[in-house]
Amino acid sequence: MASKQPFVVGVLTDTQYADADDGTSFDGTEQRFFRHAETAVVEAVETWRKSSPPVALVFHVGDIVDGRHSKAHSLDGLDRIRKPLESLGVPVVYACGNHELYHWPRDDVASLLGFPDSSLCRRVTESPPGWRLLVLDVYGVSILGTAPGSPERALAEQLLATHNPNADKNSATGLVGIDRRWVAFNGAVAPAALRWLEDELSQARAAGERVILFSHVPLHPECGAPLCTVWNYAEVGAVLAPFVGSTLVLCVHGHDHRGGHTTLVPDQTAGVTATLVPEQPDVSAVCIEAVLLCPEGENAFATLELWDDRIEMHGHGAVADRVFRLRP
Repeated sequence: MASKQPFVVGVLTDTQYADADDGTSFDGTEQRFFRHAETAVVEAVETWRKSSPPVALVFHVGDIVDGRHSKAHSLDGLDRIRKPLESLGVPVVYACGNHELYHWPRDDVASLLGFPDSSLCRRVTESPPGWRLLVLDVYGVSILGTAPGSPERALAEQLLATHNPNADKNSATGLVGIDRRWVAFNGAVAPAALRWLEDELSQARAAGERVILFSHVPLHPECGAPLCTVWNYAEVGAVLAPFVGSTLVLCVHGHDHRGGHTTLVPDQTAGVTATLVPEQPDVSAVCIEAVLLCPEGENAFATLELWDDRIEMHGHGAVADRVFRLRP
């Protein structure tokens, strides 16, 4: 029997609160509103508080506090965003972004944000019946949050040295197309996390569950800008491909502040490929616009309604409305 009421999920990302005056990105292309992020989150929560049916779960898809916020007051910055979200009285689930790792090592991120361990992957236990909501870590191989001298850090340093000739590894100067992803504020999904993801998807398929996958960094270069793409997107795509459409129905990301959307289809040779045909019922990948870019009076967040035959994304502010059709 079709459900008469949807399960409702609030989503926002890239708040990047800082006790700092408005500024720009390091390349000067984005205007950023650091203190207003707190007000924007309060306003999002007030909207969700009035939702009918009520919001049952909230996701923050990473980058809670900006790297320029004082490291001596990291926890205060975190609470500026976390407290209003958790005042809603429903579970709040966080993904780890690069800015979390500017402030804390992985073990501390796990403890602060409710992950079961430092893998920073989790199955959301509050998922509704028939659904499995997953959070995937995209910084298992990274220079961020990993211990100096560790295999993960050494591999990340080697990859950046091989693919990015710039002295500043956060710079993509001279890199073209998808090679622009080889910057230090991205990372790769670790082998253990890929195995975990495949296992979770297999379990979901066996149980007849639909999966929504959350990660801070987009998993395919056509979801947003190539600059904001996980390093080993092809390996990730090979894991996802057997489950696209039938089990995996939506990927939700942040990181690319301007947002993006594509539809992924399985490809036997390439893992997954992208097509900009939004009505095709395979799997959509959506990148939610950043709260950070919103000046006073503006906002960016979404409300997802999970129905039996569709996911309705009701956008607020900079985020567009979308409907994702599901296979029977």
